[in-house]
Amino acid sequence: MLVLGIVLLSGSKLPIPRSGDNITERISAVSNSKIDPCQDFSRFACTRIVPETTGANETVMKSTMDENTRIMLHEIKSVLEEPRIDDESEVITMTRQLFNECRMYNSSNYYSDLKWLPFFTDDKPIIEWPITEEQWNQSETSLERILALVFTHGGEGIFDIKVALDKEDGSRILLIFRRGIENNLSDDDIFEHYEKLSQSVQALNEEKRELSPSEGEGEIFKFKNKFDKLMKGSKCDSDKFEVWGGKKKFVKVNLDYIQSQIPQINWIALVQNIFEILELEEPEINVVYFPCFQFFYELGNLIEETGRRTVSNYLIFRFFVDFKLQYLALENSPYEHPSRGTHCAKIVNDGLKGAVAHLYQKKYPIKSADKIVQRMMYYLKIAFRQMVSKQTWIPVEGMDQVKNELIEKLLHMKTTIGFSELISNATSVDELYYDLELYENSFILNILKIKKFQLAFTLMLLSGEHPVVELHLDILGVGAYYIPSTNKIMIPYGSLISPIFHKDYPMYLNFANLGFILAHEIVHGFDNVGIQYDKHGLFGSSWPKEFQMAFTNQAICLVEQYEKFRIPLIDRFVDGYLTLGENICDNAAVPLTLLAYEMWAKDHIDEVQEPLLPGSNFTIPQIFYIAFGQMWCQISNKAISQIQAQDVHSPGPLRVKGVIQNDPKFGQTFGCPIGTPMNPTQHD
Repeated sequence: MLVLGIVLLSGSKLPIPRSGDNITERISAVSNSKIDPCQDFSRFACTRIVPETTGANETVMKSTMDENTRIMLHEIKSVLEEPRIDDESEVITMTRQLFNECRMYNSSNYYSDLKWLPFFTDDKPIIEWPITEEQWNQSETSLERILALVFTHGGEGIFDIKVALDKEDGSRILLIFRRGIENNLSDDDIFEHYEKLSQSVQALNEEKRELSPSEGEGEIFKFKNKFDKLMKGSKCDSDKFEVWGGKKKFVKVNLDYIQSQIPQINWIALVQNIFEILELEEPEINVVYFPCFQFFYELGNLIEETGRRTVSNYLIFRFFVDFKLQYLALENSPYEHPSRGTHCAKIVNDGLKGAVAHLYQKKYPIKSADKIVQRMMYYLKIAFRQMVSKQTWIPVEGMDQVKNELIEKLLHMKTTIGFSELISNATSVDELYYDLELYENSFILNILKIKKFQLAFTLMLLSGEHPVVELHLDILGVGAYYIPSTNKIMIPYGSLISPIFHKDYPMYLNFANLGFILAHEIVHGFDNVGIQYDKHGLFGSSWPKEFQMAFTNQAICLVEQYEKFRIPLIDRFVDGYLTLGENICDNAAVPLTLLAYEMWAKDHIDEVQEPLLPGSNFTIPQIFYIAFGQMWCQISNKAISQIQAQDVHSPGPLRVKGVIQNDPKFGQTFGCPIGTPMNPTQHD
């Protein structure tokens, strides 16, 4: 229990930051809750923040993270709306231009802009869609070319391709081939989109075609249904990878071997097409990460059964649907509606992160936050050292060595706040986009060009050092990043505003919100993946086998707990292996943050007056737990739940449930009897 003797000024008014958000209201809303925190703490913490009941198809995202995101998008919008100044660089002018094009965009533009989809503008274009047998035989394109076009322009195909550094050799890049994300559209939605795409392509070509069912929607829908069934029933090695380091998650395989086992796709030609489309010199990529062999083996059989032409038709259709849905909100909001402006702010920031951040930091500098955040990190690291020293599950043999190496890595961990040095440099921002050229009044074409540019930039620079690489991260996002290869935590601007942080807040609020985020990222350095990197960010650090076994046993216990959590609305449970790293970080971050604040408060007992929240009678430890619960206030519909089931994070309310059930101090703090849902008899 936290009894510190700090002077608490009941009723003192907290500062209202520029966002207009009042964190007092979020915390105090819980005071009169009729929900028992010992029965369902997530619902208790989110009282009056999310409604008790919603429609079946409604999704409500009201987490603290979501609130910060909304505030950030509003501020980005205001920055982009400012008039151009005389000495503004071409990159900044280009950024404002894209925002204005987005503001003026409408659905009629979209169908006329179909001509810009990569399949129609490629050096080996298709002329009609759906592609008939006769056209396929006469075309120069191929399934591999279509797959490469989808990948290079940010689409979802029949599988996913990512780019990553080789863990064992940080000087080279590797491609990751793995199962993609399930498509959760209904049959009615699919048919409607099919009709729109087919009619639009015919209108562009000024001719009407009559297709047999075997050449039209019949064959495409038949493949889609079989493919959806394959997606739902298949498993990757990474779905049940080894807990220690996730070694099975990244199975390195020679391309020639893949070709011999799954010959229905020309894998070497696919890679060649990717680099050709991006106009890059192809590096030697003989080895790739390939964790989903069984899925690809079954996919190869399905391609052979269906035919490459039909699969290509499906890929084009899927690209059209996914791409259109990204901009559906633009069609449904009037030009002057506030939601259109914030939606466009998100689109522009997603595409031109460095340029938008450069504009943003000029208006909203964060120098006042830097000193406070660094001080918070200092106390979090001290608290982490204390927690490590008290761990009893670490084997006695070699215990001191293990603990010393863990602490050594912690001390070497670096922190970058707001990326200010990079984004304040106009030359660096110009350098980032020197090779990107956008066109006036062609929003869809420009979005496609940006997606292609982003991938090309990543492929060029991921294997080497470059001063502007970090500008591709979401600098204005909410949350934080831990980068294991550099042992560095990066804190974006979006986490440095209220309700997550404010320089004039009582420190218990800053620790409870931003402190949790920082603690979560610290622990990423020691989760089942981060533990594989040493203090310098080199992969392959060697830990004693006894420690590895003890770590694995602890982790498996967490896996088994989360795999009992059912995701509402869908007949699925949390994937305890997929979410393991995030669950480790959540469970360690809450007690770590509270301990860090206790240490800070003890050191400042004679000099700091911490005001209580007006209208609230919660203790500081209770506020910590409530803040954690409010970090994930949400209600998800079925479609969103399907997406969350495939994410490395557990759904928000279940993140709260797992942490609270595992923390014995929670029961003491809220007076929960042993055996209640939030204070079980056994804490994992």
